[in-house]
Amino acid sequence: MLVRFVKLFARVMMYLMGTSGAETLSVSANVFMGQTEAPLIVKPFVPKMTQSELLALMASGMAHISGGMMAVYISYGADPVSILCTCVMACPCSLYLTKLVLPETETPESLSEVAAQISVTERRAMKAERETADRLIAHHLADRIGATFQGRISGVTRAGLFVKLSETGADGLIPIRTLGTEYFNYDETRHALVGSRSGAMHRLGDVVDVRLVEAAPVAGALRFELLSEGKVIPRGRKQGGRREVSKAPVAASKAHPGRSPPPRDRKSGKAKSGQGTPGKPKKGKSWKR
Repeated sequence: MLVRFVKLFARVMMYLMGTSGAETLSVSANVFMGQTEAPLIVKPFVPKMTQSELLALMASGMAHISGGMMAVYISYGADPVSILCTCVMACPCSLYLTKLVLPETETPESLSEVAAQISVTERRAMKAERETADRLIAHHLADRIGATFQGRISGVTRAGLFVKLSETGADGLIPIRTLGTEYFNYDETRHALVGSRSGAMHRLGDVVDVRLVEAAPVAGALRFELLSEGKVIPRGRKQGGRREVSKAPVAASKAHPGRSPPPRDRKSGKAKSGQGTPGKPKKGKSWKR
């Protein structure tokens, strides 16, 4: 969240002030970091910075205080809103003053390259965070082999079902070979595994009961055994409980070609007498003179 705010703040200042991406991103990070931590965000671009960018990098660092010092001043009784507003306003002011002292005369790096580098670093950090959480949860559940849990199916693949436990939020796999004695087909349109003989269906989002079979703390993996039975959709019904449309009128018209099915009363559902049946035209008075 903090990284996204810094990137958004840098884009706004770059658009309004016309500064480069590397220096603007570093100056924006100075709101929450110190003079030594903020340049680390743009470390790959520091050797390529121009003289004007380097001056803005150092001047903004001296114009701000770190997040730790901000907390110290607030603990001494300073107004938190005033401290935060001072740090935020120091970003554009430091850029403005450094450009007055040493205007930009060279071609700096663009913000798109800086943002791409930050995005790669952010994705790498998020992946490491997920892997760490999975390993800690697997280590916590390693002593509970054989325990029963309730969860929800969070993923359906050809390899099996992924279940997310309601108690701890841990994710584990139920291999498809352990679902039963029959063969299960993968239905991609309904996100489900369907039994070939019984029609039992395990769909995405179903609440199931599972038993923990194996936990691997090093890999952060869990393996479950399914205890709940799959839902069977009755024949003659479509998904969602809607009945299939009756095909009786169509069959009647096919049995007697050239004959239209008799109309039915909406209330009783019975065929109206004297209508829809073939025969000779009724005799009546001729209107011809």
